[in-house]
Amino acid sequence: MSSDFWQHLSQFHLARYLLGQPMTARFATATGLLVGASLTTAAAAVADPGDTVTYTVNSDGPLMSVSYYDEMDNMLQVKDQPANWSTTFTSEATSGLFAVDAQTRGEKVYCQIIINGQVRDPKSATGRNSLANCSVPIYATPAPPAT
Repeated sequence: MSSDFWQHLSQFHLARYLLGQPMTARFATATGLLVGASLTTAAAAVADPGDTVTYTVNSDGPLMSVSYYDEMDNMLQVKDQPANWSTTFTSEATSGLFAVDAQTRGEKVYCQIIINGQVRDPKSATGRNSLANCSVPIYATPAPPAT
């Protein structure tokens, strides 16, 4: 299924439900959607162990909170961060999700995930206390067959 389909689904059909839920429920829902998508489509290498991953968040005001998955696919949350926030790590996960979710105290927020220098899933949101979330599934690339 196309990324437009999942973007439409996440922005319109789940928005009312997800916005009122705790951060862990939102990440669990996003993870479920991505797993479902991966089961119905051919898995392509999106990110591998050893990749350099950078999460970047920019806002016009301080950030209320930033939630993200670390190098081992553990969810972490930091609160009361400056308007420009980022973290970089080397991935050790073989499956799961790279994701960052940020809520601003301002009017605009932007996030992106950079994997080995390549920007993936940039997202933005506008409106008072808006929330932006970016995600990229992790698939370990299988080793080539022995010849």
